[in-house]
Amino acid sequence: MAGNFAASDRAGCEAACSFDIRTIACGWALKDARLRQTRRLLTAGMVLGLAIVAGWCVTGILADEFSTSLRVQSLTFVAPVARALFAVIGSHAAWLDFGVMTVPGVVLGAFIHARSKAGFRWEAFDDHHEMRRHLTGAALMGFGGVLAGGCTIGQGLTAGSLMAVTWPITVAGMILGARLGIVILMEGSLRELLRSRFEPRSGK
Repeated sequence: MAGNFAASDRAGCEAACSFDIRTIACGWALKDARLRQTRRLLTAGMVLGLAIVAGWCVTGILADEFSTSLRVQSLTFVAPVARALFAVIGSHAAWLDFGVMTVPGVVLGAFIHARSKAGFRWEAFDDHHEMRRHLTGAALMGFGGVLAGGCTIGQGLTAGSLMAVTWPITVAGMILGARLGIVILMEGSLRELLRSRFEPRSGK
């Protein structure tokens, strides 16, 4: 009985701590007046949050553990993209997975929304420099997603909903990488960035 009380107290403490952290995070985000005034971003944030909760419910609470081998999971796009590619190549049974089906689902949903808002358009690279930059960024994102075990959705939001230990570390790395990428983009290259920061400036 004492063990049950201890487990109950621990679960209650964890729930209270996670609620406090989420409340602080929401309050910090809503401090930005631009975010509060942009209804589209607020709606997108709420929809993403509800979608993550729905993913946990569909694969966990609502799933019949005796009739399916479905893994408890929610939104993420690193491993599911690889499994979707595997399904396209040969294993059609791989399509019967929540994560895999979210990949074409997101693409289809984005297409329908873009067409309904008359925002659909084809885009191409302006020159070979931009193409190289995009390919390099894609390779780095793929490597980072595998290394971190998730993307901005999988680790940034889904892992955050579980208060995973990896969540703050990964998010901090994403913020740092994005900031560094913007600086490099403004400077032109990493070499120019380092040169501008460390080369002595000539006096007037």
